[in-house]
Amino acid sequence: IQLAQAKANFKNGVSTITDVDEAQAKYDVVQSQEIAVTIEIENKKQAVKLLIGRYPASLYAIQSNIPLQQPEAIKGAPSTATQSALQQWLDLALQNNLTVQLKKISYDLANKAVELNTAGHLPTLDAVANYTRTDANGGINGFGSDLNNTTVGLQLQIPLYQGGAVSSKVREAIAKQQQAQEEIEATRRKVELDTKQAYLEITSGIAQAHANEQTLRSAQSQLTSTTKSFKLGIRTNVDVLNAQQQVFNAKRELLQTHYTYLLGLLKLKYSTGLLSEDDLDEVNQLLTP
Repeated sequence: IQLAQAKANFKNGVSTITDVDEAQAKYDVVQSQEIAVTIEIENKKQAVKLLIGRYPASLYAIQSNIPLQQPEAIKGAPSTATQSALQQWLDLALQNNLTVQLKKISYDLANKAVELNTAGHLPTLDAVANYTRTDANGGINGFGSDLNNTTVGLQLQIPLYQGGAVSSKVREAIAKQQQAQEEIEATRRKVELDTKQAYLEITSGIAQAHANEQTLRSAQSQLTSTTKSFKLGIRTNVDVLNAQQQVFNAKRELLQTHYTYLLGLLKLKYSTGLLSEDDLDEVNQLLTP
């Protein structure tokens, strides 16, 4: 509309060719952004298809007003009077995160492997038993034989040298043990970072949402004033369109902060091992067709 208005004003001698070029440039930028957003939406739908096994027919939008609540201290979690809510979430994540638990199991298995391979240097004592029976037919004298033999005893084996095979296996097991320990530490650091980022996404999302709400109110007030001025002949329809664009931008930024807030909640509960279907249902209730 702005481009068409600029061209009409140029024909009527009201504006210059520069105004037309500026409107054309804005139009081209908007078209480019629209193409990029369309591609991004298509990619997101394909990602959803990988998760649910079918292409989503429609996507729900977030409601304009959702409850924004600061993450509170975890009920029942051990804490001190000076421990912050963030620190409680971090402690719970390091304790309950599924990836951390799997790495701990891998470390325990590596410990067992070290013990098993180290035992290759130790002597072994086995109980052994043997039973044989031999039957022979009679010869020309008419007599046969029937022999039963039972042996029970202990067998002691002392490994002296096996070409370094046992030592090599022990060194390999110890190296894997150290690797498992390092993976635990790396995973703990990543989980701690993810938890802290999710927590900060929630807190910053709340603050940004309040700021964007005020920005939206200001933009709507400006649109109302500009519309009245246009009716009085003080402002042009281009001014009205610019005011409308500011309102739409403010709405978009507000909804984006709401998305960031909800994703932060899901990420926080996922990192701490608390994410459940009830949490997904709760978020789904905040979406609308």
